Amino acid sequence: MTSSDDPVDPTEPAGDAVVRAATISVGVMMAAVKVGQRSYLSSWMLRAAKRFTAQAQAIETEHPGDWTKGEQHVDLVMAAVLNAAAFMEAMINEVSPMPLKATAT
Repeated sequence: MTSSDDPVDPTEPAGDAVVRAATISVGVMMAAVKVGQRSYLSSWMLRAAKRFTAQAQAIETEHPGDWTKGEQHVDLVMAAVLNAAAFMEAMINEVSPMPLKATAT
């Protein structure tokens, strides 16, 4: 290696160095990044439970003590309770840490 190829100039005082830009090589390694979007079903279940509850309460308010609308009222109450329970289970599954899957591409 000749002195012109040497990236450090030996004529400079100790502690100082001159690096020629032509002798610098830079490499960049980047890992593959996978971006995705998840749709959480729990929010849909909670919204449905809220809607069924409001409809059941409207029947109770419009017809206090009148159970001729009982079948529809019971359907709405059951749907509200089941959706609320499903919301809780889905929320737990959505916020709990999920194991990373190794994928070969």
